[in-house]
Amino acid sequence: MQPLANTTPPIDSLDGAIERCQALGMRLSRQRRYILELLWQDKEHLSAREIYDRLSQSGREIGHTSVYQNLEALSEQGIIECVERSDGRLYG
Repeated sequence: MQPLANTTPPIDSLDGAIERCQALGMRLSRQRRYILELLWQDKEHLSAREIYDRLSQSGREIGHTSVYQNLEALSEQGIIECVERSDGRLYG
């Protein structure tokens, strides 16, 4: 028996990520939008600490815990990618 093909198209834009969040019924908080905007703008994999630092430096108020919680929720739903490395997780 063949495995079922994944029918969910890949996310290729910030708008696509936002639409996927909405389709999944995820609340699109200000903090979650900040994270998505940063990841789509920078187009690189970043650690949670780097994400927090970059958002703080740009004047966006967000707490450490909020960054971690949002990254977990977004990666669990397949909105963003989480890469496990020996030195920690990277998100993109």
